[in-house]
Amino acid sequence: MLVTDGIKKPLSTALYYGLRSLPIKALFSRQLAQPMRGNKALQPEKFRPEIEVVVRHSAASSITTIHSLSPKARSDAHIIYLHGGGYAMQALSFHRRFAEKLAIRTGCTVSLLDFPLPPQAQCIETVCAVMRMYKAISLLYRQHRLILMGDSAGGGLAISLLQIPANNPAGKIKDIRAPDSTILYSPWLDIRLTHREIEPHYAKKEAILSLPALRQAGLRYANGLAPDDPRCSPLCGQMEGLGRIQIFISEDELFYPDAMRFYEQGQKAEGTEIEMIMEKRRLHCWPLLGPAFEQENNFRQMTRFCGLEAG
Repeated sequence: MLVTDGIKKPLSTALYYGLRSLPIKALFSRQLAQPMRGNKALQPEKFRPEIEVVVRHSAASSITTIHSLSPKARSDAHIIYLHGGGYAMQALSFHRRFAEKLAIRTGCTVSLLDFPLPPQAQCIETVCAVMRMYKAISLLYRQHRLILMGDSAGGGLAISLLQIPANNPAGKIKDIRAPDSTILYSPWLDIRLTHREIEPHYAKKEAILSLPALRQAGLRYANGLAPDDPRCSPLCGQMEGLGRIQIFISEDELFYPDAMRFYEQGQKAEGTEIEMIMEKRRLHCWPLLGPAFEQENNFRQMTRFCGLEAG
């Protein structure tokens, strides 16, 4: 199902055009080429006082689980969040703030996964690490409904995770529980970014992302895998049995053509249900980066789709 509310939002439109006029793409390119490490965005002391934080470390990964002590709603759901950053950057402060709002607004427990990235790890190691962390959470919180959530590269990684059982010869992997719903914000679904409309059209409309920088980051992440390998380009993978997926996308961003291809393929796939929420003149990952009223509207749409109690 394709959804758009059709309501004009001047502040969001102004933000989109304002950032398009700034050298944001050059800054983004530098960050992808030389990503910072140790930014401590998910350190417990960085969270609000009303947020309870538990951190679990394992090897090169960690899980930061948060819960609001004064939520606006009650929920038995657990959100497993995969952050974006071009398969290069760690979680940033806006990921922490968005997770806090999720926990307060929905009453869900939220786990942010800090997974290994290049150059320390590449696609195969990253997908395996995320699978282990997802499995650990699903076993630790057996009574919780699971919501898998990811933005940008984290959205692509979420789909790669969903496709693992379909790619397994036995048809499933022991002790892996499928999420009840999956929520994606501007997912990066194909590291090749070769859709015929991207370079002449959407690369010009995009306000934040640099096409050449992303293509280079995608190849670094693949590290020798074929670029159409589903583990790094899930658009090329199995579409059957992916469950219920809700996608938020801007019609003026780089990833829009591949997101539409993914939606169209999902419409034909058994066991896959996709709702696509599209808005014009919005930033990449606009539910995270947009004004507060955009986030509130996103929360309403997300809680409806996941069957969560309204706040």
